[in-house]
Amino acid sequence: MRAATAARGLRSALPARPPPAQTIGLPPAHVPVASLSLRSVMDVCTRSTSGTRTARPSAAASLDDLPCIAGRDLAAIEATLHERGVPVARFVQWYNAYTRPTWPECAALLEPLQPGELPPFVLQRALHKVSHSSEAASAMRVVARHLPTLGVDEAHRLCLFLWHRLARTHEAWHTVRLLTHHTLETVRRWLDKREPQPGYAHTLLVTAFTIALRGCPDERARAALLRVWAMACERAPPTRDELVAHLAHRVHTRRGAAWLSVPMLHDMLAPLPPEAQPALLRVAVRVAAAQGDTAQARQWYAALDTTADEAATPLLRALAHSPSQADIHEAWSLFDALVQGTPPLPQRARLADWVLMLRAAAGDARIPAARVAALLGLPGRDGRMVPGQGAPWRVPEDMCAQLQASVVAHTALVDGLLARGDEAYAWAVWDAMLQRGIAPDVWALTTLCRLYFQAGHPARALECIVHFCHQGWALPPRGTAVELRVPAVEALSDVPLTQARHDASARRVCVPPSTYLANTLLAGLWRAGAHETVLRVWEALGPTLHVRPDAASLQIMLGAAASAAGRANVVAPLAVREYVRRTLLAQYPELQKCADPLEAAGRSVRGWLVRGELRLRRWEQWMEQRVAGLLRGAAGRADTPPAPAAAATLCIDAQGFYQYCRLLQGLLDADGALPSAALAREITDELFLVPAWMRALDLVPTRATLCLLCAAQDERLPPAAGAAPLREWLVAWLGKAHVPSDEEIGAWFREHRRPS
Repeated sequence: MRAATAARGLRSALPARPPPAQTIGLPPAHVPVASLSLRSVMDVCTRSTSGTRTARPSAAASLDDLPCIAGRDLAAIEATLHERGVPVARFVQWYNAYTRPTWPECAALLEPLQPGELPPFVLQRALHKVSHSSEAASAMRVVARHLPTLGVDEAHRLCLFLWHRLARTHEAWHTVRLLTHHTLETVRRWLDKREPQPGYAHTLLVTAFTIALRGCPDERARAALLRVWAMACERAPPTRDELVAHLAHRVHTRRGAAWLSVPMLHDMLAPLPPEAQPALLRVAVRVAAAQGDTAQARQWYAALDTTADEAATPLLRALAHSPSQADIHEAWSLFDALVQGTPPLPQRARLADWVLMLRAAAGDARIPAARVAALLGLPGRDGRMVPGQGAPWRVPEDMCAQLQASVVAHTALVDGLLARGDEAYAWAVWDAMLQRGIAPDVWALTTLCRLYFQAGHPARALECIVHFCHQGWALPPRGTAVELRVPAVEALSDVPLTQARHDASARRVCVPPSTYLANTLLAGLWRAGAHETVLRVWEALGPTLHVRPDAASLQIMLGAAASAAGRANVVAPLAVREYVRRTLLAQYPELQKCADPLEAAGRSVRGWLVRGELRLRRWEQWMEQRVAGLLRGAAGRADTPPAPAAAATLCIDAQGFYQYCRLLQGLLDADGALPSAALAREITDELFLVPAWMRALDLVPTRATLCLLCAAQDERLPPAAGAAPLREWLVAWLGKAHVPSDEEIGAWFREHRRPS
């Protein structure tokens, strides 16, 4: 107390602090302009006397138009610029790029500038205006022109900013290849200095790796991650070890393990010395187990030392989910060793291990379902308990209590019962979980959705998702006695799930939806043949469930539209095609400049002849379709349904473009149902534009996409033309090894297309 009083007295005896300067961010008035840096001169021109940033509502034409230099000598600024070799017009151009509020305005000012004519602070200030993925490509073009001329510290700051702004915020993965190149060049510059700076190189590598890992479902992000990993292994071993630790932290769940792939782990393990491999091998076992590659998981687990008990649970998952009975037997042996703590596995079996084997037993038709359900304290279908509470597994009492209170354990039991085809008993277990007052999570709700689809009640699945995610569900109090109800499969749509009475004391839960849940719903509706419902649910994902569709969601939606087009129902598929086309062209403006590979400039005489035959054939088709349209009374493009409002972004990958090609092919096959011949020609042109779009977005087409395009060209070109123009273009882009052969195209055609 006395110390605090003395401190207050001392503070009162000290003189008062001077008020803060009013010219925040400005150099003092007595400092001459000639001694200021260019950045300080720009601050003088963009800040008022109070220090606030001020800009003109329109672009400036001369120094006289700058509103903030009235207090400074204009002649001194002109003299300073002249002394430093900076033309006044260029400085005004910098000022406009520095102060314009949007990136397109800044890009128009920066594009004419040559390397060495743009200060880094102006470039970085302009890049802060990038606000959408549609602006990422032009921003990367400007940066690529000027970054090599900047100092290593300015390049370092720009690379960090671009990784966060373009890759992390806007997910502009089509720019990440060029960004990775400049990032690795900057890392080399740090490490090749006379006094190497590994700390700065470490920051760049870790930032690029962690952000690329977040986008790893995208093949372009995976390629960037592998390039960063190779640089870390080659030049920065301490950074490599930190990246492995980050991987182990992020890939501890099945969702995180889906970010990587088994071929990626092979590439990442290749450059590692033997002493550095165990940590990454544990990650590799998790990835292989999550993706169902049991053989690879076993091989990587065998490469670990005998005390590597951390990887036992991932290996157990791979073995327990394998369809091979030999793998199931091996899983039980490993589980017995975990339960008994047999060396060299000092760690006892955890709850996750018990849940895995519960799932394996529930899916094994040789084991009575009632005996498996007894592990959770649930009776059999006849309402009688199996004596022994799960014997002969000898479950410890504490573990038995954890299993009976675990939503994950109940979900595993339901999933296993679905695997053996017992939907009614699986529904009873899910209902018993609600009776116990256990709140379902998103994985449990996903399993319930699959249950209704498997039982043949897709509408009920949709209703349950709306109830649990949108309206909430009232749960009974915990500890309520279970009254098992096992209805007939046909009656599942009429039997309601257990819900508490609607009063103030009831605990109400609302399950936060996920993209995986939405994709399960979309895929189930697609398999059920409800193609139009898939399109309606897609439109409601954002407004109702507040879920952002990912690449898998788009694939399902496009696949449903293609299936609907195959039934000559083109109204909804045409709307989907228009929606995707408009959104892609708005999201990636560079696609509007793509040229048709069949009509690219600079071709040989043979290509010119092929283009002439193509135009002639198009004219013949137009005449035939026009006459047919007149005969059936078609009204032209006026009947085309309006497209829905364009979304902000679309997550599309190579598989999504394949589904889009299927949609376009399905619309062309339903030629008689299209509103006009002009629309058919437009769709044909768009089909052959897809490879050019994929090249602009740095996406490699799948083999199925290439086979579809080559087969479509064979079908729609005259016999003398063949597929030569498209194949030549693909060979020039991908290389001859990536272009399918005639035999491969023929096999794909026989499998996916019916001969006309």
